Amino acid sequence: MDPKKKPVILPYVTVQPDWVDVIKDVGKGAPPEVFWVSYYRGGEKSIHGSIKVTSASEGVSVEAMDGATFEQISEVSFATGCERLDLPRLTVKNPVGTYKLEEKLPVNALDVSPGEELYVVGSDNGYMAVYDANNGALLRKLEGHVGDITACRFFPSGQVILSGATDFRLKIWSVADGSNPVTLQGHTSAILDTAIVSKGRNVISCSKDGTVKLWECGSSSLIRNLAQHSDPVNQIALDTIPPLSFEKKSDQPSLDSREVETVDKLLALALQSGSVRGVDLGSKAEILKVFSHGYAPVKSTALCSSKNLLALGTANGVVEIFDLRNTKQRAAMFRRNDAGIEALEFLDDGDEPGLLVGTADGMCSQYNISSYDQIHAVTEYVGSDLDAIRGIRKLPSGRLFTGARDGFVRKY
Repeated sequence: MDPKKKPVILPYVTVQPDWVDVIKDVGKGAPPEVFWVSYYRGGEKSIHGSIKVTSASEGVSVEAMDGATFEQISEVSFATGCERLDLPRLTVKNPVGTYKLEEKLPVNALDVSPGEELYVVGSDNGYMAVYDANNGALLRKLEGHVGDITACRFFPSGQVILSGATDFRLKIWSVADGSNPVTLQGHTSAILDTAIVSKGRNVISCSKDGTVKLWECGSSSLIRNLAQHSDPVNQIALDTIPPLSFEKKSDQPSLDSREVETVDKLLALALQSGSVRGVDLGSKAEILKVFSHGYAPVKSTALCSSKNLLALGTANGVVEIFDLRNTKQRAAMFRRNDAGIEALEFLDDGDEPGLLVGTADGMCSQYNISSYDQIHAVTEYVGSDLDAIRGIRKLPSGRLFTGARDGFVRKY
């Protein structure tokens, strides 16, 4: 990889978070109002436009001013772009549901059940709870951790939850009654992320202590350490090993009797020291190593085996994409600003793969990555005002849930 190659600087747009309310208020008879739309690109002069909203005989009339463009699509979305900064037309979406935690706490972790009926949120001081995904109603608190919750994840059944926290422990919970039948202990520092293998007989955890551990849930036992590093493993991603991407090892060790469906799985580890390592979960061998631009700390990672893709996001705002069939060269590298990349999720929609990116300054964006030379945002999910996005879940129905440091879960 060429160390002198720099990330492509992409333009982006921000919008006044309550623009939907502005239009509604004017439509109900309020005096004319204005909301702002701003366009940015690193190294170039920003454009701070505005949209004037006035009442009309049928609804409202909108006028784009000062370099802004505006084409309303629905009550909660509009299209915009900026030719001067080479920002192609994209869609800006506000949430259709906004749900705040009862207590004044941030969202540290978020997941949505496979059936899309529930979501679980993890926060500070051991707070974790299950909510109704339709209306945000609190259904059950899960009490037992004594540290901040850093990870929470539904098992494929949707009836069980795996959590990790700064108290060094993993816990498994019943959604039905809130009981905690299993606690997994062995880390010597904060849990930072988790993964569930197949149906959930085995789970994986990574920690600030630099270890990655494989566990069996039924016996509450550690099967083995999958990795031991001298720096934190900030995040992990698990997927099947893509065909023809890696050479098969002829000397694969026999599996522990407690392992279930660990063969042909690839586990990506995002390291604070500036690399992503790939571990063959069956052989336990490290089969992949890529370094981030400038060896910046890697905050997030994602895999898409069907498209042979790996993505990483750094603490200084760079997103890098690799083809797993040739990781010696980056397929693409881009950034918008210096805000850290907190969350990544591939969208495997037919022939055109997409990538969701959540940032430390509250941006959640969907990118078209079908052409590495022309990567661009196609949707901006707005609502968080500079508060870090800590969780992204795009669902088969097309719904998107995000969780942010401002304590809100947003549904799009």
